Amino acid sequence: TSLFFPPFQVFMKAVDTAGQKPLTYSTGLYTFSWSVGFAVGPFISGLLMETGTAEAAGQETGGWKLAYAVTAAAALCVGIGIVRLGHLVHPEAADPGGAATAPAPRQGIDYAGMPNLAWLGWAGAGVGVILISVIRAVFPAHAVNVLHMADSTQGTIFFALSIAQAITGLILCRSRLWMYRPLPVAAFGLVGIVATAGFGYFESPLGLAAAAALFGVYAGSFFFYLVFHALTHPVKSAFYVAINESVVGVGGIIGP
Repeated sequence: TSLFFPPFQVFMKAVDTAGQKPLTYSTGLYTFSWSVGFAVGPFISGLLMETGTAEAAGQETGGWKLAYAVTAAAALCVGIGIVRLGHLVHPEAADPGGAATAPAPRQGIDYAGMPNLAWLGWAGAGVGVILISVIRAVFPAHAVNVLHMADSTQGTIFFALSIAQAITGLILCRSRLWMYRPLPVAAFGLVGIVATAGFGYFESPLGLAAAAALFGVYAGSFFFYLVFHALTHPVKSAFYVAINESVVGVGGIIGP
């Protein structure tokens, strides 16, 4: 994961800069893209887990093998797709000597002159990743042992979380300045608090799906915030993106 995401974000910034795309467009579309993957994955695997041929020991279904096989096939397709993206590289956009003549984005906002809030993105996303890791690590066991929930229902709940996260990222493509204002950031945090409480108290699939969707809105906002403030730095964006992935990795360890 760490070998994929940082280079891809730097590549994405270079491609979109050459194409005169605003940085918020790149960040929002990036958040949308990987969030859709996180949404479709549990949804498909939840269905596949309940299919397959029965195994002799304990009559457990072999659906988990099918889920991993589909995942491996998807990974192969991604690898082929990355190779075919080579033609999108613009050497002139990646050339440090050509930075002064690089085309300006069409949004009319020079984020390079704004405050450097990468540190706040790391702090906020660190907390957010811990929370989402708690949900992804603890909720499945709670759903099985206490709520007696089917795999497909769990998959649908996680689908609701990640698809809301994806839609939030897509909407935030049109962002301009909320990333530098305290009230919108606090409002997203409040949504996260309500959603986390919902996971703790709701027991019905509908209530849990609503909590998951709210948490997806919160997650979409802090992931957008994290990536945006890393990419806005005119010099250290690659270094900041690497720190982003470290923050996500550490949060993913601490949360469970």
